[in-house]
This record gives sequence, C-alpha cells and structure tokens, in this order.
Amino acid sequence: MSEVRIRPARTGDLSSVVRTLTTAFGEPLRADTWEWLQRSPEGEILVAEGDGVVVGTGSGLSFGATGWIGGVGVEPGSRGQGIARAVTEGISEWLRGAGARTLLLQATDLGRPVYDRLGFEAEGRYRMWSLPPARRRRRRGAPDGARPLEPHDFSAVLALDATATGERRDPAIRAAWSSGGVALADGPGNLQAYHLDSPWGAGPTVAMDVASGLALLESAQRPDAGVRVGVPEENGAAVRAMVRRGYDEVAPTLRMRAGEPVPWRPDLVFGVFNPFWG
Repeated sequence: MSEVRIRPARTGDLSSVVRTLTTAFGEPLRADTWEWLQRSPEGEILVAEGDGVVVGTGSGLSFGATGWIGGVGVEPGSRGQGIARAVTEGISEWLRGAGARTLLLQATDLGRPVYDRLGFEAEGRYRMWSLPPARRRRRRGAPDGARPLEPHDFSAVLALDATATGERRDPAIRAAWSSGGVALADGPGNLQAYHLDSPWGAGPTVAMDVASGLALLESAQRPDAGVRVGVPEENGAAVRAMVRRGYDEVAPTLRMRAGEPVPWRPDLVFGVFNPFWG
C-alpha cells in the first residue's frame, strides 16, 4: 500500500466508514451515528485513505470543554502501520481546537495500547449488556410514576445530566430530544431521573437516586431491535440489577481520559449514550 493519508470524511465516504468499523469491531453497525456527526458542527469524522481506499477512521464529538473520541477502527489488513494513532491524534487536535481541555473515550482491549501511548489514563470500566427487543411497546407512564419527557423538561434534563457527567452534553441531548424518553419527577419541576431515547444507540439514563435509576434501567429497550447498554462499574447498584436480570454481558470498555479530570458522578449514570460516547 502507498502512503496512507488522514483527511476529513466526505459524504461519499460514509458507507466506507461503516464498513471499516463493522469489520474492525466484528459486528454490524448502523450508519446514523456517523451521518449525524458529519452534519453536526460539533462532530468530526476523519478517514485514513490508502490507494484511494478507506482503511481506517475515527470520530470526535465536542461538548466545549470536553470532547469524546469514538469509532476508531482500522481494517485488519492495514493494522500495525500507526493508522489508529494518527487518526486519534487528528481527532484530538480537532477537539482541542474546538476548546476541549479534556478528551474522553471508551477503549476496547485492542485499542487501549494506542491510547496508553498517547498519554490517556484509565478511569474505570463500563460494563456492557446486550438487551433483546422488548416484548411489547413501552406503556405510557411505565414504569410506575414515570411519564414521557415533555418540552418543559429540557432545561431540567440538561442540568441533571451536567450534575451526573460533569459535562455540557447539550448538542447530543438537543439532537436526540425529538426521539422522546421517560421522566421521573418528585413534584413539579423537580426532575429526579430521565431516560432519553437516541437515534444512535440505547440513549442515556441518569438519576439522582438509586430507586429512580433502577426504575428506568430498562427504558432503553426498544420494541424493534436489540440495544447495547453500558453502565459504569462504579455504579454497583445498577451493575447488580443488570446481572440479576440475566441479560447477556458483552465485552466491557475502559473509560480513558487525557487532560483535566472531569467531576463526574458515575453512581448517577445508569446508562450511556452508546458504546462510543459517554
């Protein structure tokens, strides 16, 4: 192969990006995550191209002071050439240019050595489970005491999410808002927990207390497709609940950080957006 160059992805590259990631991760991936990232001013996708063929890719999502790196994958025949490192460095540079003082990612066992060499530090694991399709559509107001998210909940969701994650994930929450979700509130205007459906994965679940978090733990289930739900290992109550419910546990990911620590509360996080972001 001739020299590999790193460049921003073009619209016509998206099918190659999805193919590369599907091959790299060994499972079929949907295209909607990368379609949204490419359209969003807070998102960036890079590809590694050799001989006119995409052989690697990586993405970034900017939350201002923090930024997430995700979907870094290289075709098996092109590994060992420093492509994953070059893509990660390119995304890191883009995120820092967008204002990020902290870079975060979820690393697989295969990817961790790359991030170790780039100075990322391990911060704990996300345990991952595969949830099958729900047997029936989510009932309005289920689980007990819950109700659908409403437009007036938006500011409260942003505030609760920031308390739990230490980040301002407004772009992703705003983009997913029309997908709907579930809220638990202790009186008017006092949001205790939320689950937000997402076009790109299970969607986040955040709660101020264990009872509320456990009540919404299965809200990520979809009637039409299985989903993968990630829970911080530090949230022992959520981990034990998932184990008791007998879902198939799949390979965990490692949360890694470069830059300033983020004052997040893993005990309040009962589900991540998807396996590529927080």
